[in-house]
Amino acid sequence: MIRNLAHLILLISFLPTAAAARDDLTFQVTDLSSKGYVPRVQTFVILVDGSSSMRAKTHGFDKIDVARAAAQSLAQAIPPLDYRGGVRAFGQERLYPNGETTLLYGMDRYSASRARDAIDRVECSYGDTPLSTALDAAAHDLSGATGETAVFVISDGLEMGNDEVAAARRLHQRANACIYAIQVGVSRDGTEMLQRIVDAAGCGEVVPVWDLKQKHAMSHVVIAGLLAGDGDRDGVADHKDRCLDTAAGTPVDANGCPPKGLEVTNDLWRLPVRFAFDSTVIEGEYRQALDDIAVYLKRNKHVSMVVEGHADGMGDAQYNQRLSERRAQVTRDYLVSRGVAAGRLSVEAYGASQPIADNDSRANRAKNRRTQFRILGESTVTSR
Repeated sequence: MIRNLAHLILLISFLPTAAAARDDLTFQVTDLSSKGYVPRVQTFVILVDGSSSMRAKTHGFDKIDVARAAAQSLAQAIPPLDYRGGVRAFGQERLYPNGETTLLYGMDRYSASRARDAIDRVECSYGDTPLSTALDAAAHDLSGATGETAVFVISDGLEMGNDEVAAARRLHQRANACIYAIQVGVSRDGTEMLQRIVDAAGCGEVVPVWDLKQKHAMSHVVIAGLLAGDGDRDGVADHKDRCLDTAAGTPVDANGCPPKGLEVTNDLWRLPVRFAFDSTVIEGEYRQALDDIAVYLKRNKHVSMVVEGHADGMGDAQYNQRLSERRAQVTRDYLVSRGVAAGRLSVEAYGASQPIADNDSRANRAKNRRTQFRILGESTVTSR
């Protein structure tokens, strides 16, 4: 009985330690989806080290377990914006065919759940650390991307050398990539090596994995690598936004400013787009207003729109009904041609039944020949 009691005491004393140990591999994740950010890059890759050096311990844990936990938290912290992403392991030649580096997920529209499933499959091998091969492969993964890209490297930084530095330089040249390295372990040699790799890329940073235990620290890595501030939430990053205090819901151009000539009256956005008499042609001088609406819709993918067609009071009512329908349809087609998903646009036609001015003069009739845009659940945009 004494022996059994001793075993029980030993077990009880062990349980809190085991729980604490599990907690030590928990990295806090902050929800960034509603914090006023927009993508700074469109494409990224997460590289996870599964080479033999990752079998060693750091703070009492296998490095590979720490790397997976950190990668999982990184993947979860990336907000569901319009990214193209992937997960690639390296140093696993005994586990996968051609396993010096293996693309486990991607390159697809980014899904945090699929990325985390891929990270779960990263295991430790007995191979070398071919980060140079992984960086060259990442350059291929990122091919076709426009603008800057990002590569996250989760590794201890050991068993590397000049080949990795040269590969980082090639990566930046080929894919305009910045490298953000999370060092698993506390080796000074590993820190210096990862810093050389980041410096070769010309941008990025090195972060010790245990520093990411601090609140919001993982979010700072995501922000540095992928996001830009958007204080007025108009879809234009602050460093490109020339109008930083645009009212919520206002359509903006590529500079973050309301379209030239915009008049805001209550819930109406009035844009100077008009049709000639008996015409469905969108004149070139008015197309910029529609381009601005297309930009707004592409940046606010949750918004759907009804395109309403209108006519003046001249002529047969049935003819005006058909004319207003054609105006609405041609306007919808124009927005689709500018990249707005057709499923987000519906068409309604009102003929001459909803004038915004009396039909008693040529100028007033011109105001009534219009298309009108009703944004479902928000304000109404009107082009006259």
